[in-house]
Amino acid sequence: MSAEPILTVRAGVDALAILRDEGLQRDRVEVMPGASGGPKWLILRGIDQMLWGQFFHGRQKPLHLIGSSAGSWRFACPAQTDPLAAIERLEHAYIEQRYAKKPPPTAVTAEATSILDHVLDPSGVSDILAHPWIRTHIVTTHCSGLMARDPMWSQMLGFGLRALGNVISRKALCWGLQRVVFHSAGEGSPFSALSDLPTQHVALTEENLRPALLASGSIPLVLAGVRDIAGGALGTYRDGGIIDYHFDIDFPPQVVWCCIRISTLTWCRGGSISRFAGGGRWGATCARWF
Repeated sequence: MSAEPILTVRAGVDALAILRDEGLQRDRVEVMPGASGGPKWLILRGIDQMLWGQFFHGRQKPLHLIGSSAGSWRFACPAQTDPLAAIERLEHAYIEQRYAKKPPPTAVTAEATSILDHVLDPSGVSDILAHPWIRTHIVTTHCSGLMARDPMWSQMLGFGLRALGNVISRKALCWGLQRVVFHSAGEGSPFSALSDLPTQHVALTEENLRPALLASGSIPLVLAGVRDIAGGALGTYRDGGIIDYHFDIDFPPQVVWCCIRISTLTWCRGGSISRFAGGGRWGATCARWF
């Protein structure tokens, strides 16, 4: 009986032509989205170690990382001076979370804040802001109305109504929700033209990077919202996955992007899809080229 292959490639015509002609080149990738998914990011830890310890080592071309919720926390690691050590810190702090039975949002928020402090270390914020080629984009959701308030009944009613509206049309998310992207890309962000939903772009600074990361993972009803993040509109910011759980957005034309997620590794350029299905201890991933 033959062993199951570690990597299976299923490629569309255009993507396969690129891979056959050039191989898998690190400088071909221009954008990497990091989807939400809670603890599922732990499955991707080994792949992250390979990417940031080997594959992208020595790169100089700008690479735009955009993450929501757990994806933004994952991407807080590679732009630090020692990305592998940062990944280890995140894994250890995440696994070692401890709570009383049915903890209130304030307790979970305090633990999440402690995790971020551990991951970012003393120089993490300045490392991310000054990285020579990684451009960090942290996706949050600005909430208003019932969804901005602390009482459980208010959030349940507000988000319940938005969920029902989303069944009819994704545009219903515009009612009381706004995507806010905190980023270090300056004028060169490939996401500056997003128009599927109302979007605000805010420059990352020493003052707002930690609150933005905390807000990006602040799940409604589980964690408290983050108030009045510097540079953004006044109000309550919550989990970026409310709007962009799996980044159902149109990436800019001709931008090559690679998304690591659970299931398959898909590469695409010009609408042609290639799939790399990983197995074994690495799990499975997904990426696309455009």
